[in-house]
Amino acid sequence: MGPEKVHFEILVGHLLVGGFESVSSQYHSALMFLLLQPQLLQALVDEVRAAFEKFEDINADSLASLPFLNAVMNETLRMTVNVAAIIPRESPGATVDGRYIPKKIIVHFAHFAFTRSPRYFYDGRSFRPQRWLPKEHPLYEMAFGNDATEAFHPFGHGPRSCIAMAHGLRQLRLL
Repeated sequence: MGPEKVHFEILVGHLLVGGFESVSSQYHSALMFLLLQPQLLQALVDEVRAAFEKFEDINADSLASLPFLNAVMNETLRMTVNVAAIIPRESPGATVDGRYIPKKIIVHFAHFAFTRSPRYFYDGRSFRPQRWLPKEHPLYEMAFGNDATEAFHPFGHGPRSCIAMAHGLRQLRLL
């Protein structure tokens, strides 16, 4: 089997895993995390009820402005990464974290290791949506001030990011 065939099979695998049941598994994961911490579920319920007078007012665009809902979504994505690694890249020949990676070696970025590392996320093994809130939000905690939230891209980043990211996030908000 040649390198092109292996690369093609890896890409097909990414597409299938990324597109199959992603939203459903994220929804169920969020529900599980919230049920394990009822105070967080109550904070989410309170935010939604305060934002909308009646059920008919709720839509994907209006939900996008709710900070705690978005924090729960981001934290669920951080805790339960659907895709183990972003599309592989070929090393240009570089030193990463003190180790030299020769040119033309295929490399991946391991979301799971990154999102659990205390080097990048305070209390990274716990479900803590507060880390994603703006500093002025009453539920924000300063302990998360140095978290590498800006480096977290569960859908990839740039021209190779997931083509269905916006659609998936809209669906997740509506659930």
